[in-house]
Amino acid sequence: MAEAKNLHRASSGDSGLARVVLEVSSGMGLFVYIVTYDTGFAPNPFHGYCTLATCKPLIRRGAQRGDWVVGLGAKSRRQEGKLIYAMQVEEAMSYDEYWNDPRFEKKKPERSGRRESECGDNIYHTDEATGEWIQERGYHSKANGRPDLVKVKHDTAVPRVLISQKFVYRGLNAIDIPEGIKNYDRPERFIGIRGHRRNFPSALEGLIVEWLQKQTQRPGVHGKPTHFDPKHCGSDPCGPTSTHGASSGKRTC
Repeated sequence: MAEAKNLHRASSGDSGLARVVLEVSSGMGLFVYIVTYDTGFAPNPFHGYCTLATCKPLIRRGAQRGDWVVGLGAKSRRQEGKLIYAMQVEEAMSYDEYWNDPRFEKKKPERSGRRESECGDNIYHTDEATGEWIQERGYHSKANGRPDLVKVKHDTAVPRVLISQKFVYRGLNAIDIPEGIKNYDRPERFIGIRGHRRNFPSALEGLIVEWLQKQTQRPGVHGKPTHFDPKHCGSDPCGPTSTHGASSGKRTC
């Protein structure tokens, strides 16, 4: 792995320093958002697991085991109203657990020339001696490979990784949301989403989950990422630094 620097001391109460245990929720939740930049990094669907380890901190904080996380295509990419990926959360863990778990060794980025390796999302862990965050070289580093302090602060605010083997990833082969779902009551539910959307009517949520269950009967990767380009390494795969649009100067992811 490339040399990394220690960044941002983790507080003693930070969940990144302790085991994160997911409790089974009483009801199945649904989190829907727009994947503005589909690079294979967030989500990362490779090596047998779909993982969401960076970006989308509110989803990574809130999603529980059994919940669905759904990424839709962006209008700017001519994928509006299409399914990029869906995962039913089966597990979650802290950054340190993710880093040390041998199942996810291949999720650590390597500049080997293989795109699946370059876009690895297993990039954060703490220094055992100091408790400071280490950001390994990867898609959230600066172009020269040095840590990006803004992204470190943003990602480690919720040092929690969502993990699933029950997922479908379509990427460039995104498929349309069924008309019966898209036009159930308000078509705008699935377009122009900022942040993420949840709290769907129960009947609509049932239709969505039924459709997702069918999609994941053949789990795994069914298409390359829309922006599967090693030149993205060092750029921001989450999109512009904005929570309210590209021009506001705040982060979108």
